[in-house]
Amino acid sequence: MEKAQTAKIIRWSILSVILLLTLLRFVHLEADFPVGITQTGVLYTDEGWYSNNAVAYNLTGNWYVGGDFNPAVNLPVFNLFQALTFKVLGLSLASARTTACLFFLSFLAVLYFFVRKHSNETTALIATALIAVNYVVFSFSRLALLEIPMTFFLLLSLLSLSNISGKRGKIYLLLSAVSFAAAILTKTTAIFALPLLFFMIWRANKTKNDRLINLAVLTGVLAVCLTIYYLLLARPYSTDFQYFTTLNITSRLEMSFSGLVGGIKTAVFEGRKIDNILYPLAILWGLALFVGDKQARESVLLPLSLFWIFLYLIMLGVNNYFPTRYYLPLIAPLMIIIALTFDYLLKRDNAALVSAVLLAAVIFSVSAGAVNISKYLYAPRYTYLDMTKDIKNIIESEKQPLNVILGHFANTVSLSTGILSLNDRLGTAPLTARIRKYLPNYYLSLGKITPENFQLISRYYALEKIKTYNILNNYYGGRKVFFYKL
Repeated sequence: MEKAQTAKIIRWSILSVILLLTLLRFVHLEADFPVGITQTGVLYTDEGWYSNNAVAYNLTGNWYVGGDFNPAVNLPVFNLFQALTFKVLGLSLASARTTACLFFLSFLAVLYFFVRKHSNETTALIATALIAVNYVVFSFSRLALLEIPMTFFLLLSLLSLSNISGKRGKIYLLLSAVSFAAAILTKTTAIFALPLLFFMIWRANKTKNDRLINLAVLTGVLAVCLTIYYLLLARPYSTDFQYFTTLNITSRLEMSFSGLVGGIKTAVFEGRKIDNILYPLAILWGLALFVGDKQARESVLLPLSLFWIFLYLIMLGVNNYFPTRYYLPLIAPLMIIIALTFDYLLKRDNAALVSAVLLAAVIFSVSAGAVNISKYLYAPRYTYLDMTKDIKNIIESEKQPLNVILGHFANTVSLSTGILSLNDRLGTAPLTARIRKYLPNYYLSLGKITPENFQLISRYYALEKIKTYNILNNYYGGRKVFFYKL
């Protein structure tokens, strides 16, 4: 009785920690991103890019910005959710990031039910808690980016496939296909996980006939969903579709054998960005458990998690691009493996030393995450938000009938200012044509304006520098932000 009561207390304690850490994501939501986690330009650009069409719809009633950068043609799902959030909460950086936080909350819930379905409640709670306390995941899950929403839809698809052997199996099969289509249309890289769905179907059905039928139904429904998408968006806006595909997919593919091998090696090594300690331990102990324990090998979670990691690292190697945020989809299988290893070791009387090592590693990782989260939330900085407020005040004081900001990360500034933006580097039409069409009257530049853009803009405007800003510690190449009137 005492043992059961203790276990209950532990479970409720873990659940309380998960809830606390989840809710903390909504605190200081517009604060600057933590220093040192990423070296890419994502903090300046990507939030605005992947909410751009939802912003345009909120401001003009039309989601499509002809000739400019329209990611919603290729990735419509997140923009749909953002448009709904902006309608309910209004357009702001906090609203945009609230969508991401809600997706993370949903991601944790689906992960918990998925692990519990194939293991037990304690394992599910441990895996969920380890993700909730991870500092890198905490930081990125507060940004309006695509990796967490994509992983949510992927997990929802896998959870649905966990129920296809029941009475409502075909309904769950349909839900799985639709969820996976949503994952692909949230971020195209989700296609890496198609073999995971096939694996789940193979494990869920006992007969070859049932397996083949369910595989056919899944692929058929998925094909229908993607065909509908193609007819509604990709085909009517084929120029935008092809532009985005070339920019973000085909131009990055590594085709040479030596380059592919090097890319995969880099992908594996760079995975430590997600967790220096638990990332290598999860892979090593996961492989050891798979080789050394028949029961674990014949389960669903362990081989699925290892297969997930393998496929995703291959995809990263082929893509040949390794920013920190790209590793976020690996957090689910990694922490599932750690939780499964705990469960395995607790059932072994002769594994005290290994258990102690794993426990020490987890305690260290969890403690570091908790400390970093606390330090970050205790002293938030708002250099980015302050800049956007100042820009908005300056523009509103000019009292122009229509304002448009031009710049490579002007789309992100729109989230905070509610002012239309135009990208000066990305778009299907030449910059000169877009300038003539949209008549921007302000320009925002990260660092000095490129000579090419300066020459183009100078054909139509004289540039008057209004202000210089130091934001986000000028982390991206040490560059300041320059604000111009055109």
